[in-house]
Amino acid sequence: MHPSKHRPKGAAMAWWQKYIPHPALIAALFAAGIAQLLKPVYHLWRTKHWQWELIFEDGYMPSGHSALITGVTHALGLVEGFHSPLYALALVLSIIILYDAANVRWQTGVHARWLNHILREFLRQEITPQQLLDEVVGHTPWEVFWGVLIGLVTAHLTVALWPW
Repeated sequence: MHPSKHRPKGAAMAWWQKYIPHPALIAALFAAGIAQLLKPVYHLWRTKHWQWELIFEDGYMPSGHSALITGVTHALGLVEGFHSPLYALALVLSIIILYDAANVRWQTGVHARWLNHILREFLRQEITPQQLLDEVVGHTPWEVFWGVLIGLVTAHLTVALWPW
């Protein structure tokens, strides 16, 4: 019997339990939040320069998207069971999102770098940052890996510490 069968339902739930979301949602939000908060810390470690704006950026190390989707998927597996249809759906969506982060979106950033280079060379004048394409869109496989690891650990801790 998996852990979700042990959760109280309806009248057996304490009044406060009705207003707390599913642990998978909490795990996902914590994982994404931790990943986003680690971006400027990692940047400081690498460059010795603090850049707090990275908290609100896509791309960079670690991947917040990867942490979020891995957190929700792993928590669903732990709570609802790894043979549940809900977990299967979350796993398929996770694979798509992780692939997209490390491949499709990464290639978009590579294309943006080339297009910006061509634009600078063609116009031969000063280009404002607003006129350029965003070059950091996706993630390297290493950034995705760390996002996945944050999601797994956060999901495990969230489910282990969940009050019911």
